[in-house]
Amino acid sequence: MEQKMSLEKLQNQLIQSARRAPVNDRVPLGFEKRVMNRLYGEKGYGNRLSQMARGMWAACAPAIVLAVVAFFLSQPANQSIPADLALENAVMSPLMAENEIW
Repeated sequence: MEQKMSLEKLQNQLIQSARRAPVNDRVPLGFEKRVMNRLYGEKGYGNRLSQMARGMWAACAPAIVLAVVAFFLSQPANQSIPADLALENAVMSPLMAENEIW
């Protein structure tokens, strides 16, 4: 026969046994690491930094794609410069730069 114990009686027995236990000043091995891991795991300073870093890394790919698309959209559609004019511009550009005064 099992006797059913009331919740209050169980709670009182647990509190009494905890009060009878000897006080111990020792800290368990790795306690500070567990505490710090718990702090970083919750909404703490370290978690905010890691979330911000993850967000920035996630934003890198779309930003690069947007920059490439903007570059190609900013280029004129018709870049048909005659070959002779392109050669002349390439040869004469250093001489034209000397005449410019900044």
